[in-house]
Amino acid sequence: MRFSISCFMGLFVLTGLTGLIGCRFNTYQTEYRFHSGPSFAVQFVAHLDVSAGWGKAAYSSDAQVYFSGRFSGDTAKSEWALDVAADSLRFASSERAPEEDKYMMGRLRKYHARLAMTKSGQSLALDEEPALPQVQFTPTNFGRFLAYALPVFPQGRFAVGDTWAFTQVALDKFHPDAHWTKRFKLLEVRETAHGRIAVLSVDLSGDFHDDVGEMQTGSEATVTGTGRAEFDLAAGRPLSTELEWHGSFTPQAGADSSGPTGKSPLAPMVLSERVSLHFSY
Repeated sequence: MRFSISCFMGLFVLTGLTGLIGCRFNTYQTEYRFHSGPSFAVQFVAHLDVSAGWGKAAYSSDAQVYFSGRFSGDTAKSEWALDVAADSLRFASSERAPEEDKYMMGRLRKYHARLAMTKSGQSLALDEEPALPQVQFTPTNFGRFLAYALPVFPQGRFAVGDTWAFTQVALDKFHPDAHWTKRFKLLEVRETAHGRIAVLSVDLSGDFHDDVGEMQTGSEATVTGTGRAEFDLAAGRPLSTELEWHGSFTPQAGADSSGPTGKSPLAPMVLSERVSLHFSY
């Protein structure tokens, strides 16, 4: 009887340890595995709302763009280059006249961007043609949204519940010293017929100086964003990202913040923007 109890306890402990070991090995590792040559499609949708501030009226704008893209890799440097061009575009802004919207659409249809990134997903450089406005909050900042929205992964293995963060430059020639912090958390891994799909929460934050509208003397800008992203772990490619951004722009102490009448301070400009990116392969 004593032997049986000892064996039972030993099996119980061994089973528990095996379960713990199994949980320990339920981890994942991935990197971007784009193949050079084959094209893919990206649907970009953005809606911007700007509250009254700095003596300006509230306005909103929308953009919907379908991109075609290709990837090329430099295995020696472990870097990828992502090239996208606008195939079709719909753009409307409440602050512009119809003829101005047509001009913007004609200009944006010529848009092309090249994003250099590492295999882990960190963005290195962004080149855009034609040059787009320097203000961060506009639905036409396609390339920068792409850079901010793509998931970044750690070098080692990770499990559900793990969090990690990366800081990168803003990839904005107007703000070379500005940085963004991107924080990720693995919420779940779905087993599908096409493979394992990682679902991540995304939190972004950035502080920088910006020029907004006629405030050429600059402003203090604080921008944050939250959302979710899905990534195909086996194929090593993004599937979708949904983000919501919020920003507050306040004139610097040296700026003209007295308001249009010179009697009262100008209120901060508060902005919010919803952005979605969906990839098709």
